[in-house]
Amino acid sequence: MIRGNYGKTKQQGAILLISIIFLLLLSMLALGTMRSGTLEILMAGNEQSRIEAFELAAAVNESVISRWQGGTGVEPSFKTDKTLCSARESNTSGCDELTLTIDGTLSSAISDAGAVNYYATHFLGEGTVPAGFGEQVNTCAFYFDTETDYDNSQNKLGVSHQSEGIFIVNPVAQDCAGLSDVVGDLDKYAHLDIADPTL
Repeated sequence: MIRGNYGKTKQQGAILLISIIFLLLLSMLALGTMRSGTLEILMAGNEQSRIEAFELAAAVNESVISRWQGGTGVEPSFKTDKTLCSARESNTSGCDELTLTIDGTLSSAISDAGAVNYYATHFLGEGTVPAGFGEQVNTCAFYFDTETDYDNSQNKLGVSHQSEGIFIVNPVAQDCAGLSDVVGDLDKYAHLDIADPTL
């Protein structure tokens, strides 16, 4: 009789131990799933921040390019061999003037986000439009580049650096093969390097 009771008690203890181990395994599985879910949320947030930073930097470059286009003519103040930078540029070593502006709505959106944004543009010169762009031979174009640094890391968000090389067809001087009075500013900027349109 004593043996029977002892065996029954021992068996109930074993079931309790197995149940505790099973619950412990379930808890560990739930904790692992929760951590995995948290990591996925963080990764999704990182990707969203990266995309947002990339798009805002691209929008700044496009805003600078739209300033260059200036409607029917090219912005005269941009046609200089100086590097123009944004007014809030912290590293002014590569800047000649801090006069470059972008669209006011875009600038406000960047400021509201708490981000730091620097941008610059540099006129490279006049030259012919590269082949394959549907323009006539010897059509003149302005060559320049833009550069943007968007940094929202202080808010633990995205960072992006973008640079673009651009050309815009000269709306005034259509023939780069003509004389200096025909090509407009080509003689003035002859000392600047111009991209080889054959490359």
